[in-house]
Amino acid sequence: MSVDLERLIIDAGVEPRDFVTTPKWTGSVWWQAEQIRALTMMVGFDPTDDNPFHGQVWGAFTTAQRRSLQASAAWFVALPGIAISSE
Repeated sequence: MSVDLERLIIDAGVEPRDFVTTPKWTGSVWWQAEQIRALTMMVGFDPTDDNPFHGQVWGAFTTAQRRSLQASAAWFVALPGIAISSE
């Protein structure tokens, strides 16, 4: 799963919400790395040519892990009228 690493964005003096919001990507969710790692998945730095703040989440993405990711996600840039939890 592709992610942007907030700490790197902040350290570069860029506003994270502005960086992750584009005409193509209008909403975004947020997790703490420890939440992802608690699901026995790995998260780390994986820069691309067009995104020096790019990271990656590696793992099996089992149904249980996907459900846990959804349950622990929080809006970073919300999409009005859209819920991200199954509650």
